[in-house]
Amino acid sequence: MVAVEIVVWILIGIVAGWLADVFVLGSRFGILEAGTIGVLGMFVGGWLAERLFDVSNVLPALSPTVVVVASLGAAILIGIINLRT
Repeated sequence: MVAVEIVVWILIGIVAGWLADVFVLGSRFGILEAGTIGVLGMFVGGWLAERLFDVSNVLPALSPTVVVVASLGAAILIGIINLRT
């Protein structure tokens, strides 16, 4: 993996985590937490998209679809976090 790809993944994760944080009621995370949740949400969303919709290679491309999938995955993670607290 190239360093630029890692930086792009982190930036997309921050955006996705922030979007999920805005849309999920009752959650307000800081930029570090939102970024972490967003990056993890990229993996969760990509895994779910592959399993549910038979979509492969969602995460490597830089497109709005990646942000949507990552945001949905991050929203799922925030929901799980909210259930546990």
